[in-house]
Amino acid sequence: PAGPRTALWGRPTSVVDRGALDDRAAADLPEVLDEQAGLRVTRLGGLGSFSLLSVRGSTAEQVLVTLDGIPLNGADGAPVDLGSLPLGPVARVALYRGLSPALVGQSAIGGVVALETRAPRGHWLEVEAGGGSFATREARAAWAWGGADGGVLAAVDYGGTAGDFTYRNDGGTAWTTADDRDVARGNAASDQVNALVSGAVRLGDRVRLRLLDLATRSDRGLPGVALNETRRSRLALTRNLLGARLDARLPRADLALGASLAWSRTELSDPDAEIGLTAAETRDESLVPAAIAGARARLLDGPVFGLTATATAAWRYERWTPDRRGEAPPAATRHVASLAAGIEAEEAALDTVISGSLRWEGEPGGADGWSFRLAAARELGPGSRVELSVARAVRLPSLYELHGDTGYVVGNDTLSPERAVALELAVHHELDLGPGDLAAVEAAVFSRWVDDLIQYVQNAQNVARAENVARARVTGVEVGAWGDVLAHLRLRGSLTWLDTEDTSAIAARRGEPLPYRPRWKGYARGEGYWRTGDAAVSEVAVYADVEVLGASTLDPAGLVSVPGRALVGVGARARFASDALRLDVSARNVADARAQDLAGFPLPGLTLMASLAWTPPLEAP
Repeated sequence: PAGPRTALWGRPTSVVDRGALDDRAAADLPEVLDEQAGLRVTRLGGLGSFSLLSVRGSTAEQVLVTLDGIPLNGADGAPVDLGSLPLGPVARVALYRGLSPALVGQSAIGGVVALETRAPRGHWLEVEAGGGSFATREARAAWAWGGADGGVLAAVDYGGTAGDFTYRNDGGTAWTTADDRDVARGNAASDQVNALVSGAVRLGDRVRLRLLDLATRSDRGLPGVALNETRRSRLALTRNLLGARLDARLPRADLALGASLAWSRTELSDPDAEIGLTAAETRDESLVPAAIAGARARLLDGPVFGLTATATAAWRYERWTPDRRGEAPPAATRHVASLAAGIEAEEAALDTVISGSLRWEGEPGGADGWSFRLAAARELGPGSRVELSVARAVRLPSLYELHGDTGYVVGNDTLSPERAVALELAVHHELDLGPGDLAAVEAAVFSRWVDDLIQYVQNAQNVARAENVARARVTGVEVGAWGDVLAHLRLRGSLTWLDTEDTSAIAARRGEPLPYRPRWKGYARGEGYWRTGDAAVSEVAVYADVEVLGASTLDPAGLVSVPGRALVGVGARARFASDALRLDVSARNVADARAQDLAGFPLPGLTLMASLAWTPPLEAP
């Protein structure tokens, strides 16, 4: 459900809490996010594979991903690989569909996915290990020590898999099964480790400083689509994220100062030209130092009328250094600044809140753009809220799109920002089902019109150039629900319907649905649980879930499609030793269905997983 305002100074449209992040064996972040309304994850295979996120039909480049407010998107503008992010140290994920809160510092057409790490409070240790089918394995450890004056959190996550599941290869002849054969997935092995350290210290009664460092190393094969398996292409990522945040809570105002330094190196090896037009060995580096300052003041605080103003200023420096087979062209660099202001008026008699915000972002002498959001929300009763909003958002061209790689992609410094205008009506309602029973429903109807979409157009043999060539309309309905009822039953589900249309001037694609956007997507899970009151076995739970996905197309002309799918899973959980031990087992895709993801990559069949977590009791600090 929608949560309170977060450290980003914005109300998220919904929140995924820690309970949903670790409620199954060997879960990962892409799997958890894919269950949410309006979100769609495209994967190159099973657990641990390269994963991209779309929000309300957006491109992956139009979605910002942050960790404790620090953007993870690199200088080259490439979308964030969700499969590279750790799950162990994450306390919750705040979802901002179609909007960007004040302390992000930049606009987002699709929205923002904000990961928030666990607070260094108390004294606790959590160790988890698991694995299962296709040589999948995971190990996590997190330790925290802290009190009222500060604390420290340290966490390490490891995940790996062989990814050698069996899938059905139809030989490129969908009209006959005569040449169908089952083959083992190749070149899908991956290994990844994340290490995070964060600390918090109170500098005064109202001042708090928080520091964070996240280091990531991943190495994985890049498998092809079902008909074009690869053998030797690989992708490696080395990343370090360093951030600091200072918050001061004054009697009538809040101040926030943030600084970060994000560095990453992406190494692609494609010696046999299995995924590219020619053989490639690349080593690209991204460096993004950034800073943001914000102030939020309560201007009026009367019994009937309240007024709050917000202002932020942000700056970031982007440096992207491509390296092609040892030939490194000059680095592409730029400075990007943003200024934003917002106002929020509350009227107690009508239980109404009217808010507006305006943001400018751009680079000196380069592309810039304006974004805004106007919203009116009303409380209809305890736990019920309705909101109507109109917004405009932009995405600046990336350094890769502007400058190319001096090889097979040439730059275009005349690109304009992508622009989008959106309308939305959202409702949140909490149900009163009796003592001890909790339930809530959230729903939204939205339309978005996007112009100047940037796409790569081949203008010579083996050469492509980014152009503003596309326009699109996306209309959708999303519904999410959850409940904890009858003292023994947890329910949650989501449903997303999208109607997309390419409105470009190109005849072959005009009027066609956008590729990779299925019309229907649904998820439902029911879990029965029993708290026994016995210290030896304190809880037992069983669950079943189902994911249903409609068909989608793979090309702008709508000529190639991927069929829909329905995948069913079951699982069980038991807690022992006064909740100090937790055992999870699960079976995904119990029908062993042969399915493909949206981009045509095969997905695993029956997958068995198990994990064991230990949280020993520790003395308080």
